[in-house]
Amino acid sequence: MVLSDRLFNSSSFQKQYQALLKMSGGDQLPNLKRKESREYLLSLIDWENLISIASVFSFSENPKCASAALRIVQACLFEDSCTENLKNACGLILENLTNQQCLNLAIRKKLLHKNYSDSLSLSGQISRLSTLMGSNILSNNQLIQVNHFQKQVFDKFFTSNSLSISAPTSSGKSYILGRLLLHAILDKGKKCIVYVVPSRALIAQVEKDLRDWILVSKDINLKINISSIPPRKCVLRDQINIFVFTQERLHWYLNSDFSIPIDLIIVDEAQKIEDSSRGILLQETIERVFSVNPNVFMLFASPFTSNPEIFFHDFDICKTEYDVVSDDFVSVNQNLYYLKQRVRKPTEYEVTFITDNGSYELGTVVLSANKNGDLEKLAAFAEELGENAESNLIYANGKANAEKVALNISASLPEIQNNDELDQLIDLVKRVIHPKYRLVQSLKKGVAFHYGNLPIIVRTEIENLFSKGILKYLVCTSTLLEGVNTPAKNLFLLNPKKGKSPLSNSEFWNLAGRAGRAGREFSGNIFCVNPEKWDSQYSKTPQPKKVKSFLNKITSEESFEKSLETGDRLNSIDRESALGYYFIRFLEQKKLGEIKNDSTYDKLMNFLEKQSKKVTLPARVLVKNFSVSPLKQQALVNSFGSYKKKDINELIPLDPYDSKAFMRYSFILSLITDNFSLNLSKKQQKRLVTLALKWMKGYPLWKIIDEALQNNENGRGEARIIRDTMMAIEEDIRFKFLSYMTCYTDLLGYYIDQSIQEKEAGLFPDVCLWLELGVSRPVQILLMQLGLSRSTSIELTKVLDKNIQSKEDCIKELKLKLNELREKKLPKAMYREVEDLLKMES
Repeated sequence: MVLSDRLFNSSSFQKQYQALLKMSGGDQLPNLKRKESREYLLSLIDWENLISIASVFSFSENPKCASAALRIVQACLFEDSCTENLKNACGLILENLTNQQCLNLAIRKKLLHKNYSDSLSLSGQISRLSTLMGSNILSNNQLIQVNHFQKQVFDKFFTSNSLSISAPTSSGKSYILGRLLLHAILDKGKKCIVYVVPSRALIAQVEKDLRDWILVSKDINLKINISSIPPRKCVLRDQINIFVFTQERLHWYLNSDFSIPIDLIIVDEAQKIEDSSRGILLQETIERVFSVNPNVFMLFASPFTSNPEIFFHDFDICKTEYDVVSDDFVSVNQNLYYLKQRVRKPTEYEVTFITDNGSYELGTVVLSANKNGDLEKLAAFAEELGENAESNLIYANGKANAEKVALNISASLPEIQNNDELDQLIDLVKRVIHPKYRLVQSLKKGVAFHYGNLPIIVRTEIENLFSKGILKYLVCTSTLLEGVNTPAKNLFLLNPKKGKSPLSNSEFWNLAGRAGRAGREFSGNIFCVNPEKWDSQYSKTPQPKKVKSFLNKITSEESFEKSLETGDRLNSIDRESALGYYFIRFLEQKKLGEIKNDSTYDKLMNFLEKQSKKVTLPARVLVKNFSVSPLKQQALVNSFGSYKKKDINELIPLDPYDSKAFMRYSFILSLITDNFSLNLSKKQQKRLVTLALKWMKGYPLWKIIDEALQNNENGRGEARIIRDTMMAIEEDIRFKFLSYMTCYTDLLGYYIDQSIQEKEAGLFPDVCLWLELGVSRPVQILLMQLGLSRSTSIELTKVLDKNIQSKEDCIKELKLKLNELREKKLPKAMYREVEDLLKMES
């Protein structure tokens, strides 16, 4: 056993360390009635002895030792009785841990003198220099200090053909990925880079981060195009193209006539290959990227995964030379607390501190009033335990509950006066969403809620004000699990779920990773209210997750094999996607890849063989919409056959402003409904088409919501109507209707090309782009391609020349109109978007 492990297990160290854990754990709860007094616990600690042991731990590869070193250092820095020499030693330990963010934070908070290293002994100085030299990287002609996980990733990037990295949430993955992207351009000559994120909610965040990176590196004399929208014309090969896509947009890009081979693909949150039909789509697009360019550099990033190599093994990519970096580096310690209600004492809760060194009963906390419902309890704990914290995240199960918790918290808080930034956000919400939206009410008290259907510009401003501490409480839903970057000092949980299902263990700890902001907090707190009553119990410390692709999961199910025999229960979107994926492979290769169960493999082959006899469409057409059953696609194409050449125009989608647009789209949707066996009534079809046309015409969201409020037929409350309208836009229009129309236009284009052999297909309006973006005017599309939000783009078209035809002309016009935009009192958030764009383009 190595020295650090012997020291960690020694009774002398354990006695002191347990006292330190109880003391520092209790310090996070100022209203705690301690079971053991702080003075007593402090008397058990020999600080010189603990700091000496922490110094040994700082070189250990044992994560428990590294965690203990960080906890000891943090406790010492905050302890008034510790001498300056001990605190200076803490600085050296932090450098040994390569935790520069924590070190810089201690200096900023004046817990450590900025010249602390001057007092170190000669051996300490030599040790420090050795550590600094080993944790530096040369990036953009600058020496930058990074942690040991980031250093491993950086070094491997230059010696590998592809790479998979895995580490906990607070390890600094995003920072090093940004650096690597820069070096991919400068040192590896990559010209077409795709950064894949799991949701639209993350696109704006990553796109902004990348633009900031380029601005910082402005001395690079290269033309760089950053976009989150698949190109609709030929990509310029003499410039650097960086695309930020979801898997849907990547799929769209690969199907485009204007795409070029990808040199580097970064897949963030790569564990999402587990996620049902979207996981299958992610896998299929990555495999196609490789098939187009086998030399593509692939970089997969996932949180704390036990098998990060799976992304090379489970995918049909022949990458035999790759590297893996897996680390459990943590820059911020997380304190997990269980709050259990005492029997017959509804306001008193026993506090248990859960650590990797055991569980400790700290005492009790008392709520100011009895709260009966779960939402009320969650709000009460957030308000009372988070009162002195700058930032508090509260996890709610669903959008409606998020709004209710936010209103519960805000109910007893005073309104915040004379804060221009908060007033501007309130005005923005009124103008972009609706004056009656609940967020307007809660924001006045410094409380916000946040979920995926919010417009990007509003969501971004909420995150901005939360990071500044202007918003003290933020209630979130499962959007947080997608990697949205909103860490906080405290996180409050009560029976957390995603939809109707409890979070998995890895999802719980991914969520818990939002507690503690690296560089802004020394630790983060996770408060679990009545965890013994939750629907699922979680590990008391983070455990690495074993990732399994959804395709492997579904083909391992006994029920799937039975369905192949009977033909029943194959129409779910998940199974239809899986069968579509394998059908393409069957047509292209007559083999399916690795399926571990031989019986399932044989039955699937037989099923696909029978299906192939009913389908004449080629794989190159089916692959564009493989998640739709080949039989359904064939049925839709067959239905086109009843139209003669002169009538074929009746099938082509129209500009949404056309007087016949409603009738045309209604007819198209009825064709799709019949041939795809959709469960849509005539009334539902009418509503869908009506909303789709408003969306494509660029109706502001507030206007769509206002009309929904006025046309309330079912007596629903205003809050629900607003919520349902935003959900309908995201799920019904931008997902379902977009998917239907994408498949329809692809198949109609193929039919015209094959049967009519004229170029009507080239006359198709870009209906899929209109549905994705929510605008159809060329100038609005150009503005959004430049990176502006839909809300800003719609507002700008009131001022800009509507005949603008190029991005370059857009930039010129924006520069000319900048003062006019300021005078017209454009919302500050929109004005900042324009300013940031012009900085990037200057």
